[in-house]
Amino acid sequence: MTELMQLLYNYTLETEFRTQLHTDSYRIKKLNTDQLDRQLHHTLPENLQPLLESYQDALSSQQSTELEAMFLAALSLTRRLA
Repeated sequence: MTELMQLLYNYTLETEFRTQLHTDSYRIKKLNTDQLDRQLHHTLPENLQPLLESYQDALSSQQSTELEAMFLAALSLTRRLA
């Protein structure tokens, strides 16, 4: 991403993106994933906790990359429509 795109992306994440998550559907999904996370941490033996943490870190990185790709796709579409 160019510096300008990165600035727009960061601004969108800090402002508009968060406001779009204030829905019942998102809250329910967030509560469910938080509950599953707690259950996994509570249920897994201590020796498997690092594996779970590694998986969660990898998943978070993947989701960040997908979010960035969605932003870039929307930006590209906006340019074509302008």
